[in-house]
Parts: sequence; structure tokens; C-alpha cells
Amino acid sequence: MVEPKSKIESIREWVVDHKLRTVGCLWLSGIAGSIAYNWSQP
Repeated sequence: MVEPKSKIESIREWVVDHKLRTVGCLWLSGIAGSIAYNWSQP
């Protein structure tokens, strides 16, 4: 009997434990996306 709340709480705890890594990945993915978008422009 696993409730969605417990899963969300566990994910939230993981994000708090890996906050810097998560922010870094989002930041790098954003930069990579912007570069790819600029390269795709004529």
C-alpha cells in the first residue's frame, strides 16, 4: 500500500539532498538547448 504522497515526499527529499546537482543539470540543459536553438536558426 504505497501512497502517492510518500513517493512525492521521497522525491522531494532526494531533490533536497541533490539540490546542487539538480540545479546544475537544469542549468546545463538550458544552455545546451539555447545553443542548439541558436545553431538551428538560419
